[in-house]
Amino acid sequence: MSYADISKVRDRIGGLDYNSFGFDNEEGFEAYIGRLIDTASRLVDRYCSVPNGFFKGGVDITVVYRGRDIRVEDGGGSYIIPPYTPIIQVISVEKNIGDDRGPVWSPIGFTRVDDRIYLLDQPNLNLKQSIRLSMRSGFIEVDPVIESIVIESVASFLLEFIRFLRNERRDTPILELRNTELLDRFKQTVIAVG
Repeated sequence: MSYADISKVRDRIGGLDYNSFGFDNEEGFEAYIGRLIDTASRLVDRYCSVPNGFFKGGVDITVVYRGRDIRVEDGGGSYIIPPYTPIIQVISVEKNIGDDRGPVWSPIGFTRVDDRIYLLDQPNLNLKQSIRLSMRSGFIEVDPVIESIVIESVASFLLEFIRFLRNERRDTPILELRNTELLDRFKQTVIAVG
């Protein structure tokens, strides 16, 4: 999942064309930029410890909570806290009426308040009981901060790459290094010719 457009990266690198980077055509260069954007997007996901695609459209997530993971308020209400927020949509909440060796999932009522899912059907909170939450979490549109991080990362890489290419293409002086007489045990004189 890409968090930036190729055109925005192209704008950021100041209109440098495919020839500057050693590509034969525009399509190959844009495909290369696209792969860099994908890689930078995955790095952002990894850094934030979220699934790929979290910052663009969100991702479907299913989590099973054991009895010890289900929270209880002072008033006796039970709730679960999803692993990723913001929540786009809660798809289902189910209670295991079997056991972990042979789970039998049955839908239960719930209500969502902010980032908590309150269970309307109070589960038996023993350690064999579990709740399964299926939801869509993340961002529908790419956050401008995430987009700018990806654009700047790719553009910085490309600009450093072009700087490297330009330095490599210059005629570098040929240096000949010769050791001369030993001045002392730790130092040698070096003469550079070229």
